[in-house]
Amino acid sequence: MRAILDFFGQQHLTVQLKDGSDSSQHPFYFIEIANTKGVEKVVQHLVDNPLQGYKYYQLAIVMKESKAFSHLRH
Repeated sequence: MRAILDFFGQQHLTVQLKDGSDSSQHPFYFIEIANTKGVEKVVQHLVDNPLQGYKYYQLAIVMKESKAFSHLRH
């Protein structure tokens, strides 16, 4: 998880553990990237390394409706 944050230049963020009934057996770690520059790096990575199926469709909808990422549309 730290390597992912480093890859996207988001070293200032922390890895979080989601609490839940099953978290003791199967921990669920996550990160949240909310700043435009960080999200743009993630989206650019997904444009260069495309998703498939429904996740591709979801990303296409986000990019279509987002003014901040219009320059990444193809």
